[in-house]
Amino acid sequence: MNSKKLFSPLILVVFLLLSCNNTSSLKPEDIVIDKTQDLFNYISSNKVDSARLLYPNFSEKYMSILSDSIHVTNVVLDENSKNITVELTNYYSENHIESNSVKRNIILTYCPNDSNEYIVLKSVGLVDKDILPVEATYTGYLKAKAKDCDYEIIKDLNILDSIKAEMRNQLFERAKSLVTLELWYRTGNRADVYYRIFNRSDEMIGNVQFSATYKYEDWPSYTFHNTVSSSNIPANTVQNVGFNDYEFEQVRLEAGHIFRNVYVTKYHLNSYKITNISFPYLSVEEENYTGNEYEKYIKKHRK
Repeated sequence: MNSKKLFSPLILVVFLLLSCNNTSSLKPEDIVIDKTQDLFNYISSNKVDSARLLYPNFSEKYMSILSDSIHVTNVVLDENSKNITVELTNYYSENHIESNSVKRNIILTYCPNDSNEYIVLKSVGLVDKDILPVEATYTGYLKAKAKDCDYEIIKDLNILDSIKAEMRNQLFERAKSLVTLELWYRTGNRADVYYRIFNRSDEMIGNVQFSATYKYEDWPSYTFHNTVSSSNIPANTVQNVGFNDYEFEQVRLEAGHIFRNVYVTKYHLNSYKITNISFPYLSVEEENYTGNEYEKYIKKHRK
């Protein structure tokens, strides 16, 4: 007698029906609705790895929005591409106070992957723009990308650092151009020659150094050299710095003129250049932006 247990016909039919119901393919629209709910549960629970399984381009930094619930408003299947667009509204109330309720409309586009499972191809509205760098607004970046998907907005954010660096360099060069050097003198019993550093910029100078040359009227064939330096010069001020005539004195000594009179009015600044300068508090502020920096940057760098 065969000891194997056999299913009765009725049990077998029930088993097959249950199996078919469990494994039967749901409508793609229903599948992505479930996946959408899962995605927002993962985001709310900070399960980044799980979120990225459903949405490979998910950004933990810029897409981790707060959510109490979502409401799917529309689902559209593209028969040609098999992509599915899900439109939804995300709801969030701070401390569950209805008057503090915030809602955001979001669009997710799903596509089949290599395993024929639906994943999020792109999103629109999921990025929390309030936590983007402020330069995204100031430079016109967000305005220019108003029609782009979230990934395109995030992908190019590094451009903002480049724009800011260029602007800071422009501010630096402008401030530097407003720092000048002059050779002054006083006559009388306290006759003296000295340099004056004019800081006509709106920035405090941390340190500054000049390479200068000067002449003395009675020695027209000679050009003498100075290094002039100072520090902590406030904006829109003047600072006097001592004059060093060591090189001139050496030439006079070698020529045997060391005991002849020298007149302060005969010293003349010949040339100078800034060899080092710092503005410790220089920064790019909101008022420095015009709103078209991003557009100008793209034209300049992506010809």
